[in-house]
Amino acid sequence: MKYAMLVGPAAAPDGAARLEVPDGATLDDTAGALDLLFATRPALDRVVLVVDGTVVGISTRAHLSTVRALGVVRGAGEEDRGRQPVESTQYTVLTFRCPSCERTAWTAFYDERYRPRCEADGHGAMELR
Repeated sequence: MKYAMLVGPAAAPDGAARLEVPDGATLDDTAGALDLLFATRPALDRVVLVVDGTVVGISTRAHLSTVRALGVVRGAGEEDRGRQPVESTQYTVLTFRCPSCERTAWTAFYDERYRPRCEADGHGAMELR
């Protein structure tokens, strides 16, 4: 599975945020969305990665940092050190919240047909915030 390098073997899903990406998202785009989520949520330490509705695994801040340090997944311009010291405009992370319990999920795309659903019984689809 192409997303396997982004998830760690030992992280527990309890209390983790969710990031949903569409099937066919590139490894670099998915890693970029994780980077952005971790950068904008400093207290966040682990994320459940969901691809096309299927849980792939848990990515942690430490694991993603290790993967980046090994150079396995690279951003644009990193090979020739041509990367600009500015925030990327390529990735947007959307926040969804459950109106009943305030659980939160993030997606790297928006499609009304695939809105995140709350894991609590009977809560249903989350709302875009």
